[in-house]
Amino acid sequence: HKQLKQKGISVRLPALAREIADRDRRDSERSAAPLRAADDAYRIDSTDLSPEEVVRIILARLAET
Repeated sequence: HKQLKQKGISVRLPALAREIADRDRRDSERSAAPLRAADDAYRIDSTDLSPEEVVRIILARLAET
């Protein structure tokens, strides 16, 4: 949103969020090379985490392997 505004493109955040969600849905449902996580992927829900907390989780996970 910020990048588009800096380029002078007028866009509303809710509309942009819908477009991104639609794109992600299409990408994950396409028949050729669908966009999805690997079966053995380690997922981190960073919704309520700071970037530093995410890095700590990643480093801890790497230390386990």
